[in-house]
Parts: sequence; C-alpha cells; structure tokens
Amino acid sequence: MGRSCFESHQQSWKPFCLEKPIPQWLAIYGNSPRSRSYKTINMKKTYYADKKMLPPWFNYPAEFSVLVDQGLVEFAPWYIADTEFSIQTSDLLKKRYNRDLFPFAHRYGSDTVACLENGGEGKIYIINGHSSAGHENEGSFDSFWNWFRFAIEELIELNG
Repeated sequence: MGRSCFESHQQSWKPFCLEKPIPQWLAIYGNSPRSRSYKTINMKKTYYADKKMLPPWFNYPAEFSVLVDQGLVEFAPWYIADTEFSIQTSDLLKKRYNRDLFPFAHRYGSDTVACLENGGEGKIYIINGHSSAGHENEGSFDSFWNWFRFAIEELIELNG
C-alpha cells in the first residue's frame, strides 16, 4: 500500500494540498471551500440541492451557507438537514398541513424541524411534523440568526 498524502509530506510539510484537490482526511467533515458538495464525514450527506429539485420560491439563505461552508452542521440537539431529508419532508409537510414549507434543520429525537415558508419573508418556523393540522407551530423567529441563537442556547443548556 502506498504512503498517504500526509506521510509523504510530513518531513517537508507545506500547503501542498492547495495545489491539488484537498484529501478527504484533511478537510473537516469533508467540507472544503474548494468543493460545493459539502459532505459530512460519512460522505453521504449533501446540503445543497440542484435548483430544479427545490421549490421554485426557495433560495438557500446566505446565513445557511455561512454555517454549511464552515462545517457547522451539527450542534445537538439541532443539525442541518441534508437535501434528501429536506426535500422528502417538504413534500410531507405540504400534504399534511397544506403549507409550502422547506425544512433546513431537524431536532434530534423529535419530529421538529426548522423551516422557511413561501411568503414568510425570511421568517423561520419551528414545525412539529406529527401534530395535527393547526397545531404544528411550535414557534417562530424573525431571522435565521435568531433561530441559530436559539439552537445554540439549546446546545448550551443540554451540555451545561
């Protein structure tokens, strides 16, 4: 078996990886500003769907990109949902609640998701995916960063 990228450069280490693709072992969570696929360690999750797979009204918020681009995708009890989960859950929420919601985050151990809604003007809605229609709202935030502060407060409370 050949030597790893690290082994072959450890004696005269320099930013060798900037000249060629960054090895998977080097980039945290497999994320790299040089690749827009943004995958987690298991290399199965992607966070950006092709535009044709998304609802026509939906665009990823710039704040979402800040988190994903830095690999901040898991902050238990919340985590950024992968595209497969988001698209499937969006369809289910539309059928169940007759609302045009697109989830971007999920709370571990629950059916709760953080969503943007068509016409919601950037407001973040916390939705319980298994409540009966009319009882799905668990809360809302005026901005993405306000939701993120809430998620971080939950992280601190859980681990404090």
